Formats: sequence, C-alpha cells, structure tokens
Amino acid sequence: EKLYVKEFSKEEENNIFFLMDISKSMSLGEPSKLLFAKHLACALGFIALSSGNRNVIFPFSDKMQQPSSLFNNENNFPKMLGFISSIKADGRTNISESISNFCNITKEKGMLIIISDLFDDMKCLKHLITVSSRGYQICVIHVLSPQDIKPVFGENVILEDSETLEVKKIFVDNKVLDEYEKTVNDFCEKWRNLCGGHNIKYFFAT
Repeated sequence: EKLYVKEFSKEEENNIFFLMDISKSMSLGEPSKLLFAKHLACALGFIALSSGNRNVIFPFSDKMQQPSSLFNNENNFPKMLGFISSIKADGRTNISESISNFCNITKEKGMLIIISDLFDDMKCLKHLITVSSRGYQICVIHVLSPQDIKPVFGENVILEDSETLEVKKIFVDNKVLDEYEKTVNDFCEKWRNLCGGHNIKYFFAT
C-alpha cells in the first residue's frame, strides 16, 4: 500500500502531529522497526513542511515522552531530523495512556499520524475514536519487521518478551510457524477492519 499525502498539500496551514512508538519492541528487527519509523517520520515530515504545514513529534512508550518543538517551515527540517535521530527505544507500549496524554497536551486540531507496531491491546481503539470525534484526522501506520511477519527459528527456541522480559521455551515446527503467520495476518486484518469502520486510515508498512 502507498500512503497518499494529498492532505499535506492544501493551501491552508495544517497541524501534523506524529505519535512515534519508541517502546522496546520497536528496537527489534533488521533493520529495527524504530529506524524504519524514523525514516518514515522524516520523509512524511519533510513533505508536510514543504507543503506549508506545521509538525510536532510526540515520542511515546508507556507514557508520552517530551515532545519536540514546533517545526513550521522547511528551514526547520534539520532540527526535526536531529530530534528524530536522537530518539532511543525504551519502555513498554501503552497507546491508550499516550493518546490521553496527547489530548491533555494538545488543544489545536489537525492530522494525527501514529507510527507503531501496535503491540498493545485493542482498548486503545476507543481512545482513537474519541480523538477522531474531536475533529482530528487520524492515520495509523502499522510497522512490522520482516522477522515479525516470518521469523526464522530452530526447533527449540527460548523467547523473551522485549518489554516484559517474560521468558518462554517452545518447540517450533512448521505447524507452529503456520499458526504464527495466521495470527499475525489476523492481527493486522483486525486493525485494518476496525480502523476502516471508524473513518481512521490504516496503512501497513514493513
């Protein structure tokens, strides 16, 4: 899928808010999901600035981190690039809490772009629906690594949750891999359908 950015090219000045997931799970993958998310935010941010829009970056994990300053023209792009480059992965994913923090911090309306692996429960969707009802355009960019989608394992595997540090030993065969792949596909499709049913744009990126 391609992310169309026609919303950025309107003549009036718009606010573009980037909510970037920087939880520990985003540090996984080759290249990491966080690096991919940074490149994505930089590319979309540059398009937004060059079209006369204003950007703010909101990193989040279990809570909202310190946001960037307001970037309001192309001359600010190096500062935006520096801010995004300095972000490091830390903490657990809590999209609901972070969206609540965002609403408390930000009073101006605009487009809200969430870049995340969405490794959280689906309860956060009701917060997205609430934000949408307040006049925000919402776009969810679902970032997964190739390893998330199709992992390569030996037979005996020790898995460690990067956020909870929970360890689990499993035996992996073709049946387990097929079930895993189906679970990931179902997870993505569920997000796609739920977003589509509430006028929230969903894009998958890897």
